[in-house]
Formats: sequence, C-alpha cells, structure tokens
Amino acid sequence: MAILVDFKNAWHDKHTDAQKDRCAEFANAVLSCAKMAAVHMGGADFSSSGAHGLKAESRFFSDSPKAHRFYRASAGSTIERAVYQYLIAGFNGVEVQKNVYKSALSDLVFAFEFTGSLDGYFPCSFKNSRPDIRVSLGKGSDGVVYEVLFDLTSEKQQGHILGKGDNWVAKANIPYIAEVLWTDHDIMHKG
Repeated sequence: MAILVDFKNAWHDKHTDAQKDRCAEFANAVLSCAKMAAVHMGGADFSSSGAHGLKAESRFFSDSPKAHRFYRASAGSTIERAVYQYLIAGFNGVEVQKNVYKSALSDLVFAFEFTGSLDGYFPCSFKNSRPDIRVSLGKGSDGVVYEVLFDLTSEKQQGHILGKGDNWVAKANIPYIAEVLWTDHDIMHKG
C-alpha cells in the first residue's frame, strides 16, 4: 500500500483545468507505481533493484534481519528507483536532458532528482534540497510557468519535506506538493 499526502494544495484561478488534470493524472500514476514498487520490495523482488536492493536483501531478509535506519534508507532508494522506471515506462518517457523526460505520448515533461530550472518547464531551482519528482504544468492563464512536486518516502518520515532546504511550500510557482508514503507493513514482509 502507498498513500498520497498533500502538503500544499494552492490552486487559483490562474491555474488552468488542464494543469489541475495533469497534476491529478500524474499523482495517480505515482501512487500506482509506488504501490507496485512497495509490494515488489515486500515480496523480496530484488532482481532489478541494483546495489541498494542487494543491501536491503542482505540486511533485512537474511536469517538474522536488522530492520533499522540503514534498511529503511536502502528500501527507500530501491523503491524510488523502481517508481522512476515504472513512470518512464508508463509515460513512454524519452530522456531529453539528464534526469528530465518528455512523454512520447503527450507533451508531459517530468524530472527525477533534478535541481535546476529549465526554461518553459521548471521555473524553480533548488540549491539545498532535491525533489524526487517534478512535473511541468506549463503556463497558467497568467502566462507564468508552474510545476508540481512529489516526494517518495516511508511513513516514518512523513512531513520531512517541511524541513527541507529551499522552503518548497513557499515557492509561488509550485501550487501542489505531495508526499507519497509507503508503509513498513508493505516492505517488511516476504510475499
């Protein structure tokens, strides 16, 4: 299971219905991908998880598991990478710049762990933090470019975006921010 928790939901008249729809569509996609990734993690599916998955497997799923912060960090990184891959596949994303993808199916542009600004797509830049997922909303009715942020994290870290550098919730070009949480119950059992 994964749940979506809104931390900023500040839509105004300047935001178009298409922008709101794009945000909702992507939020549903991220939530579905996070659910799949958490279930696969809990089912001990480490085949495509790379080094982080192998660390998680050896630390938690061994005969003497040690579920502690190291495990949660490894699990989190493994789930994030899986979510990114699911999103790229689901939107048929083509990398247009390092960590920035454009859907081959639509004009959707999204980025993973991208901190810079990108004209026409990502108006904000981040110097002291790194959002997991950014989605370009394009221009609002006021001619200003907007984007939304999604952060993937465990339930024990809920609300941690409020303490991140760059004060995400204060950025005027970001009308919506959500955390996508997976539960320990999902990832701390064998399927």
